[in-house]
Amino acid sequence: MKQNVAVVFCKKACGLVSAHVVVCVDAADKLVLPFDGHDRNGKIQASPSKQVMLDGQVATEEEKAAAKEFLNWIVFSEIGQQMLVKTCNIIPPFQNNPYEPSDPLSKNIYEQVHAGTTFNASAIVPNDHWSVLGAAMQKYMADRCDRKELIRDIEDYWAEQE
Repeated sequence: MKQNVAVVFCKKACGLVSAHVVVCVDAADKLVLPFDGHDRNGKIQASPSKQVMLDGQVATEEEKAAAKEFLNWIVFSEIGQQMLVKTCNIIPPFQNNPYEPSDPLSKNIYEQVHAGTTFNASAIVPNDHWSVLGAAMQKYMADRCDRKELIRDIEDYWAEQE
């Protein structure tokens, strides 16, 4: 029997890699294993993989209007809802979207969300977070810096945010 496995990893500043949740799904069952030391009462993590926000500082009024129109298209139009789920393979984040994911893992997560057996572990980070810290992480992974330099880069980045 074919199984789908999703593993969520978080590389921490100390250089340790920890698996947060492993979900194994087959046609009739699932197994949830929390590894981060927190009791989640059998819930699985179901955080948004995509986040869309309107820029209230730099965008012009015309750009804001166009962005709102696009978001309304995704949320309220049938073709936008279908595109989100069937073309982009995103679990629908809106209750008014009638389309359901077709792959077993996404379908199971979708059902868990609607059953209330999930938790959200999203982090709202600055716009340049992934590009700046991602570059630092790539440098470390390519052995172009040591762990101390990586930690310093991470700490310096967050110190600039305060």
